[in-house]
Amino acid sequence: MLDIAHSFVNIFAGGRSEIKTLLFFLYLLLIISIYYIFKKNSIKNIKWIYFGLSLVAMYIYGFILHIYYIVNNNLNITDFVITGNNGEISSSVFSHTHIAKAFIGQIFSLFGKNQFHTTDAGSAYIGIFPNYLFLFGSLLLIILIIQSIYYFGSSYKKILDHKNNRQKIFLIIGYSLVSFSLIKTSIDGGLFNPSFILGIIFVYLFILREKGKLSTNYYYIASLIGIILLFVSLYLDTTIYNKLSLGLASTVSLFLLYTFVLYASESKIRLQFLFSILMLFMLSWWQASPRDRDIHDYSSILIQSGQEVYFYNENKKEIELLKVDHTESIAQLSKQLNKNITYTPISSPGLNCMKNSKPSNISFTLVTYYPISKNILTPSRFLEFKNNESIFVKSNWRTDFNAWINPCTPELLSVVDGELQKKNINTYMIVNPTSYDTTNN
Repeated sequence: MLDIAHSFVNIFAGGRSEIKTLLFFLYLLLIISIYYIFKKNSIKNIKWIYFGLSLVAMYIYGFILHIYYIVNNNLNITDFVITGNNGEISSSVFSHTHIAKAFIGQIFSLFGKNQFHTTDAGSAYIGIFPNYLFLFGSLLLIILIIQSIYYFGSSYKKILDHKNNRQKIFLIIGYSLVSFSLIKTSIDGGLFNPSFILGIIFVYLFILREKGKLSTNYYYIASLIGIILLFVSLYLDTTIYNKLSLGLASTVSLFLLYTFVLYASESKIRLQFLFSILMLFMLSWWQASPRDRDIHDYSSILIQSGQEVYFYNENKKEIELLKVDHTESIAQLSKQLNKNITYTPISSPGLNCMKNSKPSNISFTLVTYYPISKNILTPSRFLEFKNNESIFVKSNWRTDFNAWINPCTPELLSVVDGELQKKNINTYMIVNPTSYDTTNN
């Protein structure tokens, strides 16, 4: 059930973090509680424009941070960048920015918490930007969350006064989905993320509906668009499986989820049509969740007593061999080792990897503020690196790397980070890592 809940939340608040699932359901319970607390008591209204302005400010804040980071390091606007710093790793790209998350790490650092092994709190960006920028971001987010809750308890609650019970249920669910998605995406996703774009579109459609300006024909058109895009994503999946197929399926799934909630909150509905939209949504959810299903299958693998597995020890910066003393699943073992299951932290030869298989090959450019010697990293049984001499480009140094990775290497990014730290490469950017299939070579 937890895996299903996590997969559902990923539709409107995607990411690897496991805590967001708990946060969403706590947020939903809070919104429901606010409704009942203020059901008979009114509080002073605030105009939605204030909530909207805070939301826009938060998105612009994250966008400016990302653009500044890219431009300041002489990178291309479309580059995918993995940042290593402070013993933490984070990634950011134009369509899914993460830099604004750094205020979370900034707040925790005030209490002596600097490293997170199971989530990306943006700590990798601390020290790269002035601290006051992230403190400003944290203040902005707190204001945004408070306004979201207050707006529901005042202005939005009045919309529910003359609705039937079904409408109230779906309007509360809809508000929780969209507001949580928009707030989360403001710091983890950004201005050009589909979750933001679709969220704004459906807020606008809801406003039109409440003003009586949304034709019921919209739902038929939306369903037809959903069917077409769903078939396109299925076609791409069977021809050239790539991020385009998954990205389209995820967008369609969110589009149909919002359409379902919007239609279900209409005063008059046709149950057959509502059921049809629900079925379309379920199909799109399945198409959009291969990673969730893969992680579920991976976490369910049973490690038998006496079997050996590999895991990465962050303190020693080494891959270690562990002999399991009793039968347990990879999920259970990962929890004991304080690992995030979505990073595939456990490798078990013969179960989820074949250690004699041909290694995979990854190439990338390493950007640092100092030059790096040729072939600086020591080969191991799990990783072998080759790199050219560093080239100075404007304000930093760039080094082209090739890496060959044993298929039983667990938690790959953490392992690469550890190898770089061993050579005192503690602050760096990995730009546009590209994987190559070596099975036919």
